[in-house]
Amino acid sequence: MATVDLGSIKFNWKNNWATSTAYAVDDVVFNNPDSYVCITAHTSHASDASLATSDSAYWNKMAAGDSSTWVGETGDYTATAGDKLIVDTSTAVVITLPASATLGDEIRIIDGTGQAATNTLTVDPNGLKIAGSSTDLTITDDRAAITLVYYNAAQGWVLAEN
Repeated sequence: MATVDLGSIKFNWKNNWATSTAYAVDDVVFNNPDSYVCITAHTSHASDASLATSDSAYWNKMAAGDSSTWVGETGDYTATAGDKLIVDTSTAVVITLPASATLGDEIRIIDGTGQAATNTLTVDPNGLKIAGSSTDLTITDDRAAITLVYYNAAQGWVLAEN
C-alpha cells in the first residue's frame, strides 16, 4: 500500500521569534510588527535585524502589522504625529501636541482609567490650534477616546472622532 506524507497540515504558532531556536517548515512567529512563516528548517541566529530581509531564505512574511503601537502613558506627555496614547488619568494629565504639523498628521488619545471627570485630561495645542481655537482642549468625560487630525493653520487639529 502506498504511503502519503502530508507533512504539516496546519501552521505551528511559536509566538515571538527568538534567537538560537530551531524552527521547522510552517512554524509561524511574531517579529514586531509582522508575522512570518518558516519556509526552510533552521536554527535562528542573533544577527537577524529583520526576518524579511536578513533571513528571506528561511522566512516569508505572512501578515504585515501596524508599526505604530498603543503607548500607555502616566503623567504629562509630549506627543508626536502618529502617536496612539492610552492615558492614565488617576492624576491630571497634559498632552502637548507637536509644535509643527502637516496635513493628515494624526494622534489618538484614550482615557484608559476612566477618571478624567475627576482628574482632567488637557490637550495643549502648543502654538497651533485645536478646532480653530488656540486654547487647550479639556476632556472631562470618563473613558473618552478621540482622534485628532491636523488640517491647516486656521483650523489646526480637528476632531476626527469624539
